[in-house]
Amino acid sequence: MATYALNRLPPLYASSQEGRRHQQMRGKQKYNNEISTAVRQAFAAVQRDPLRRSTPLTRKEEAEYQVALAVLEEIQQLLPHKKLSWHNLVNVVQQSLTKTASRGVGVHKRRQVGVPDASPAEDAWGDTRYHW
Repeated sequence: MATYALNRLPPLYASSQEGRRHQQMRGKQKYNNEISTAVRQAFAAVQRDPLRRSTPLTRKEEAEYQVALAVLEEIQQLLPHKKLSWHNLVNVVQQSLTKTASRGVGVHKRRQVGVPDASPAEDAWGDTRYHW
C-alpha cells in the first residue's frame, strides 16, 4: 500500500534533518489532500486486487537485525540477567564470568550460533585464517 500511495505523490527529497523537517511541513501544508486521496486509493486497490498482495522487500540490515535478536535471546537464556540488551551485554557477561571464576566453576566452550563446529585442525593455532 505504501508503494502504491507514494508512487502517486510528488517526491519530497531531503538530505539533512533540517531539510526533512521542511519537507514534512511542506507535505502537510501543500499535499495533505493528495496524501489522503492516495492512501484511500491504495487501500481500495489492495482490497480489490489480491494479486497486489506480496511479500515486501527486506533490507540486508533487517535480516541481520533479526539474527542479532535471536542471538541475544539465546545469550539471555544462558545468563541469569532478566533485562539483557546489547547495551548492557558486556557488563552482564563480565559479571557472570567473574562470579563463575570466584566459585571455581569451569566455563564450557559453546559453539557459535549459525557457525559450524570447527575441526581440531582449524581450532586455535591451527586456524587457517591466521596463516600467511
